[in-house]
Amino acid sequence: MRVFLADPGLVNFSGHFFNYIQCLIGPFQDAGHDVHVLGNRQMIPDVVAATRGIPTFIIGLDHQLGHLGDRMMQAQQRHALLREAASNIPMTEDAMRIPEIREAVYDWGTAWNVDAWREAFEDLDRQFHLTDRDLLIINSLQHNHMIGLAEWAGRRAGEQGQGALPRFVIILHQSLRTASGVHQARAIGFHHAFGLISKAGLENHFHIFSDSEILSAEYSAVTSMPVGVLPIPHSAPALAFDRPDRGTPGLCYVGTACLARGFQFLPSVVTHLSPAIHGAQVRVEIQAQLGSSTDSEIRAACERLRQFPITLHEDALSLEDYHGILNRADICLIPSLRPLYQAQTSGVFLEAVSFGKVVVIPEGTWMSTMAHRYGIGVTFEAGDATSLCRAVDNALTHLDVLAPRAQAATVEWNKVNSPAGFIETLARRVEGVLGPGNRP
Repeated sequence: MRVFLADPGLVNFSGHFFNYIQCLIGPFQDAGHDVHVLGNRQMIPDVVAATRGIPTFIIGLDHQLGHLGDRMMQAQQRHALLREAASNIPMTEDAMRIPEIREAVYDWGTAWNVDAWREAFEDLDRQFHLTDRDLLIINSLQHNHMIGLAEWAGRRAGEQGQGALPRFVIILHQSLRTASGVHQARAIGFHHAFGLISKAGLENHFHIFSDSEILSAEYSAVTSMPVGVLPIPHSAPALAFDRPDRGTPGLCYVGTACLARGFQFLPSVVTHLSPAIHGAQVRVEIQAQLGSSTDSEIRAACERLRQFPITLHEDALSLEDYHGILNRADICLIPSLRPLYQAQTSGVFLEAVSFGKVVVIPEGTWMSTMAHRYGIGVTFEAGDATSLCRAVDNALTHLDVLAPRAQAATVEWNKVNSPAGFIETLARRVEGVLGPGNRP
């Protein structure tokens, strides 16, 4: 069987897109499959070389920047009526029954993405001659991508029959909620895409998953198709390191410096810990990768952190150096804001758990649910710097109790959240993932 591992976010080594895809290539090959990687059209050469990836998908409007004008007008005209009809109507059960609302709530930018994804699958089909013996596992797609895929699938099945249509595993990571309630365009967009699949009678070709129980419940509210939960494969056992035996406890923050991940609260934590830092009673190591961020609050926070005797990494890190920060730490600080992470998973959290680290995480999130389950963390009120500082104090005070729990949790966590756990769980629902006698 040919297995296509696809992710429109696969551009470079930043974030978790590369890790997620890379760790699945070998296990699927070991299970007897011919594996192809499909990434973003802007994949850097090193990622192409590491994955043998094919630049395929877009996320924003990059595919259209060379030919504006007619295409912009076409997209605007295509969706103007629907956008006007839906702009002031909340997402309610009654509204979902109105065809104009159900059909689409997205602007011309979304329309471009819909068209681009439909065209991308037309190109893939010409290149690979896809059939129902192929399996496409698509990670990180958004509602407009899903609509484009559903439009292509319906058209392809209508023209050539369902035997000419591959099977899809769709893995959803975005929450349908925001700080103020339902993300209407996203929720209605996915509802529309799933509706297109059902209307065409293609439910057996689409297997829908998320990576969290909370997120699965959100998507179950906008579709009658079953939404399963898959383990997170890039927290592989190979990533776990033995905890160094150091007398001075270490605190770390890793990942991109941005507001949604609470980077702006780090100066308050470091200021609070300043006496202990100067007294060599605690170590602090922070990855402050700004990327292209021009947010003044983030840059101001980074400038404040430079004033303290801590280890501050301001450039992009290799995977080895990134893991080194986690390996040296005892406590991983994840001060993310709640609206985004109430249902969504966190790659930093799962890596911290796979490394056996104590975590400080916001209450009322998927992370806090997992941390409470394993007894490995301390929670705080998201967005409250004072509460965050108290949680850090609590974690340091009770490190002798929390650290052994975190080490013990690693074993159980990695049995499930690993490439093997991912493939074995997927195989329970998707025929052919494990052939006779094959094991990941």
